[in-house]
Amino acid sequence: MLIKVLNIYYKSNFGLTSLAAFTLVCILFYINVNNRSIMYLPSADNSHSIRSYSPAHKKIQHIEILNPRWFEMPTSEHLTCMGMYECRFTINNATNLDPNADLVVFQFTRLPLIRPSKSADQLWLLNAAEPQTFAKVDLAEWNGYFNYSFTYKRDSNRPNKWASQIFSHKLSKTIRSFDNERLTTMDLKPKVVWFVSHCSNLVRSARLEYALELSQWVHLSIFTIKLRCRRAIDSIKPNLISLLPFSEQPPLSSFHFYLSFENNLCEDYITEKFWKILEGPDLIIPIVMGGLRMEEYERTAPPNSYIHVKNFTSPKHLSEHLHYVTRHKEAFNYYLSWRNSFKLYREDPSEFCKFCSLAHMRPTKVWHDISMHFSRDQCIDVAANNSYCDYYGMSAFKCKNRVNA
Repeated sequence: MLIKVLNIYYKSNFGLTSLAAFTLVCILFYINVNNRSIMYLPSADNSHSIRSYSPAHKKIQHIEILNPRWFEMPTSEHLTCMGMYECRFTINNATNLDPNADLVVFQFTRLPLIRPSKSADQLWLLNAAEPQTFAKVDLAEWNGYFNYSFTYKRDSNRPNKWASQIFSHKLSKTIRSFDNERLTTMDLKPKVVWFVSHCSNLVRSARLEYALELSQWVHLSIFTIKLRCRRAIDSIKPNLISLLPFSEQPPLSSFHFYLSFENNLCEDYITEKFWKILEGPDLIIPIVMGGLRMEEYERTAPPNSYIHVKNFTSPKHLSEHLHYVTRHKEAFNYYLSWRNSFKLYREDPSEFCKFCSLAHMRPTKVWHDISMHFSRDQCIDVAANNSYCDYYGMSAFKCKNRVNA
């Protein structure tokens, strides 16, 4: 029918330009009649819009991982999840997407500088394990394109694995007792340990400055696998940090406290630096720095399972508390007793199975406000202009010797 209409129009001697324009109109009309689009265009709505996507009629969904860096791909290209969802995973290191991919996973820190075209029924997922301060592109250019948000934000479709994959579950009876013999056998000066691997000017929490000042009053051991970190710390306080591979770093059981310091202070940004300590078997107390407010830890962590730096007026004030906790078994047990009441566990589905299930379920929402959902305005930059001096109550001398780490 369409070909017949074009033949009639061509014989009417309108010009080639008019023919091309009319051909385009007819093609678009034909596509619209058949209720199928060849290109996705976002609406002008400023909130989550409701949009009908074609149901996942294919048994096996094709998921494309764009520009992966931290991802460890499944051992098999095909993956069956929960006995009901099947997906095929591929990697794309180019800027052009496979138009036949059902779901495309974008890494937040590796978003293309130029947004690619999106097929009509294709789903896009934003995956972010780092804070929004690491952005290399303007997310406003991506408003209206993402169907899913996998960030550490609590209002994400699926909060990132370290922000929500570990849950607290209250138990009905005591399952563990504590042997604090090591508190009497260890040196009673608080032993604090920190494993650090990210030392660049992207770190805006001033965690290194805080740790170095704290080291004046406690026994602090810092370990890293990165030469850059050792150089940064050695330039201020030599012999405080050791460059060791993971296999040679000492066990956590040799210490009283662990510095679970985040690289940025952003809303809901609480990562494995904290959760791994709670998840592990070692009776060590995490000292936390992260999130935008202390309430974010209170909301997600077992009660009395950590010490927050913002509960103290200065690093020296914190050190006084650490000395007290180290010398009094009751105080030390106060931060460990949650282990008798709560159990930490992980969700069963892997990250790839989450992608797979979403590709099959198909969404009804589009993130028209992704730039507001994941905004720099949700972070505090205490590294700028030495503002951490007042924020943490640090000494003037240390503030004058600031480094980026």
